[in-house]
Amino acid sequence: NNDWVDIQFGNVRRNHENISVKGGGKDAAYFISAGHAYEKGILKMAEDNYNRINLNSKIDLNLNSWWKLTSNTRITEENRINPVYNGEGNYAMVIHHILRTHPNQYLKSPNGQYSALSRVPLMRTGNEKTTKREVLQRLATEITPLKGWSINADYSVSLPFKQFVGENLTAYEDQVDGTLTPIASTVPSYITKSKSNTTYKSLNVFSSYKFDVAERHHFAFLGGYQ
Repeated sequence: NNDWVDIQFGNVRRNHENISVKGGGKDAAYFISAGHAYEKGILKMAEDNYNRINLNSKIDLNLNSWWKLTSNTRITEENRINPVYNGEGNYAMVIHHILRTHPNQYLKSPNGQYSALSRVPLMRTGNEKTTKREVLQRLATEITPLKGWSINADYSVSLPFKQFVGENLTAYEDQVDGTLTPIASTVPSYITKSKSNTTYKSLNVFSSYKFDVAERHHFAFLGGYQ
């Protein structure tokens, strides 16, 4: 008479904290914010969580009446750990199998071992760990040497990083005499790893000139490079 939804699923808890500071005056302004988020997933019998930290900043400077500078920075890191149904499928397969477990299936044997059909041994020996990081920096400037004439340039660089580790280790169940035997679908053990680094750079330079003739005719010229 086991209620597997009650046994396997719990309440989701999410914490999110933010702090920010801003200030400045006529010729300088800044904004800095930092945040943290943590979420405990719905599964009670296996590690199932998400964690993120982020930092953002923006600085604006008026060096003089005709020259402005801007800097934007963003840094983020995410970590996700979730179980898989070892040897058979991903996170969605875990939920699928939990919902189809019969109520007359036992949770633990008299030896104290979780049964294979309780899904717990396969969830605890199979998981995925994903880490994502990104650093984004943008610098921009605007120069207005003459009335109506502006020169703009900005340079951005983005450095995303991703790492994945999937573990599918051999899970065991016990016999009547307490002997542990491997669950067939989890043999052999294997680990999958992948990692990627990307560099993205972007440069934009453009200039525009606007002027009016006889107050009723408006002209604008624009040229640029990307």
